[in-house]
Amino acid sequence: MQPRVAVSACLVGHQVRHDGRMVDTELLIPELNSSVEIIPFCPEVEIGLGTPRPATRLVNRNGNTRLECTSESNRDLTQEMVKFAQLKSDFFISIQVSGIIFKQSSTSCGIDHVVVH
Repeated sequence: MQPRVAVSACLVGHQVRHDGRMVDTELLIPELNSSVEIIPFCPEVEIGLGTPRPATRLVNRNGNTRLECTSESNRDLTQEMVKFAQLKSDFFISIQVSGIIFKQSSTSCGIDHVVVH
């Protein structure tokens, strides 16, 4: 059995970006497919946001970082995303995911170079 690796769905060819465009992944997909079982995930889609959809952004509100939709009167999506993250991490543990590849700079799953307004 190949190791399981969770990967941001946009990095493996799924059209889940807020604008509906694909990320150029032609180098990533063949390398991963030959060596691991890919478990794609998209936090924004999995909390019920469609594609295409308004962009999201991280905002500092009184010292707390919040995830907001850029339309819908800056709808706060933080609680939905926290719940998703808890459930998804439990799921990844249950299926013995060996690692996770996140989309850099993404407001919903990036861990580096993410702008907080």
